[in-house]
Amino acid sequence: MLEPAELIPNWEHLQRLRRTSETQIRLAEAYALSGESEKAEEAFAVASRMTPTLVLPRYRLFEFYLQTDQPDRAYEVARDMVRMKEKVTSSVTIRAKAEARRFIDEYEAKNGSMRD
Repeated sequence: MLEPAELIPNWEHLQRLRRTSETQIRLAEAYALSGESEKAEEAFAVASRMTPTLVLPRYRLFEFYLQTDQPDRAYEVARDMVRMKEKVTSSVTIRAKAEARRFIDEYEAKNGSMRD
């Protein structure tokens, strides 16, 4: 089995051939697993912008911020996630938004409400 760092050139090549949010997420995951956090963050952010009506790319960015101990950034992404009107509602989007809402509640209980 290939190591994450060995997969990066493959995902970069695929992304040049078929630029989708899914391939961008896979590239971001490979960067993250290889310890290339800045590239991972940028790749997750690009995936989120590529398909603004899909929850999954934004959710993966939210997860990345949680995994890299960036709760303030995770909070901002979570707030955007729960406010967005997704193109298709599925069990995945329902679970992702529920997790984001729980995080928001916990964050605001700890840090005070930041609601508009």
